[in-house]
Amino acid sequence: MWRMIFPRSILLLAVMSSSFAFVAAEDASDSKPGAPPAPPVPSMSEADKARILDKVQQMQKDFERLRREVTASALNRFEGASASENAAVEFFLNCQKLIKDRTPDVSPPEQDAKNAKAAQAKVKQEIDDYQAAPGRATVLKTQLEYLVLTIQAPGLKDRGALVSKLRDMVGRAMNVVKTYTAPNADPVIKIAPVTTTKGRQRTPPAQNRSRVEDRARQEIDKTMKQGVMGTVFAEAYNLSNYFTPADNWSDSPVNLSAVYEGFVLPWYRENKRGDLNQVWDEYIGHSAALHRCEQSDFAFGTWGITGYKTLQWKKWLDLLQYGMNRTMALDELSKLVKENPSHPDVESWITDLGTLAASIQVPQVPATADAPTEAPTADAAK
Repeated sequence: MWRMIFPRSILLLAVMSSSFAFVAAEDASDSKPGAPPAPPVPSMSEADKARILDKVQQMQKDFERLRREVTASALNRFEGASASENAAVEFFLNCQKLIKDRTPDVSPPEQDAKNAKAAQAKVKQEIDDYQAAPGRATVLKTQLEYLVLTIQAPGLKDRGALVSKLRDMVGRAMNVVKTYTAPNADPVIKIAPVTTTKGRQRTPPAQNRSRVEDRARQEIDKTMKQGVMGTVFAEAYNLSNYFTPADNWSDSPVNLSAVYEGFVLPWYRENKRGDLNQVWDEYIGHSAALHRCEQSDFAFGTWGITGYKTLQWKKWLDLLQYGMNRTMALDELSKLVKENPSHPDVESWITDLGTLAASIQVPQVPATADAPTEAPTADAAK
């Protein structure tokens, strides 16, 4: 089992972060209502002021360099661990151990050897358990893949290529969700037979098996929805202390509204309007699949007549404003209002359409020179 090697710069970053937090706390305490006013800042020479400013600039440069080093180190480790499910599981357990080891160990010295041996056996058992439970290792690998893309995103200048990678990542993540959390998916946990008091083994009742399997599916669904900046991987590297994701970037590949409405669709409106219809259908299809995996038949049916219709309205309103076939878009919008008079958003739909119509700019036809009202005379023609 390979060993994690974390750069010394992470420790330095933690110390610096703690110092900044302490200073911020002191500043906050000084600004409490009723506190006495702070004494005036004593005057100083221009040379002293210049030295302070130089120190501040040097601190800023050092901190930026530190951030780049730690980000690069984290990216390298995340890429390696995302290469396979086995590597992802082992890296996950090592990150857990690193976080746990940050707590001071108060065990007596003679217990160290025993503890190390027991810990090694426990890690091996945990790896076996993760690999034996379908879906758990796949989810960890998917988290790492999205974490890699999250770190790479701010540095990718080709936004079109980034959007394409993001859509591909969402597709893979949704395949994981549908494979392991759909109602008709294979069991995601193995239920061992129960030994009776007479020494016989029997399989637990179907009702009990169903509850256990449902909890296992819910756990996978919850893990897939977890923001990658809050995962064990990011916590082990203190990632939130020194890395900021790209603007409007979704924290999870299955946070579909953030992915599509916040990042993907705006790019297509600006650059490839002809593909808006296809991208909207992709978004709506993923949303329907996600709700089908998460909800009961009744809840999914309710979403079908509320949330699904809302997404359809957003799609056709978007295509009316930016699309290629505005006549079809207007017909579909009218159809949605006519066929869904009891929808909770129907009044706001009509208002949104009216607001859009009022904001449309009609291009002005350029004025032409006035035609002569009288035929030119013979003298004028000379």
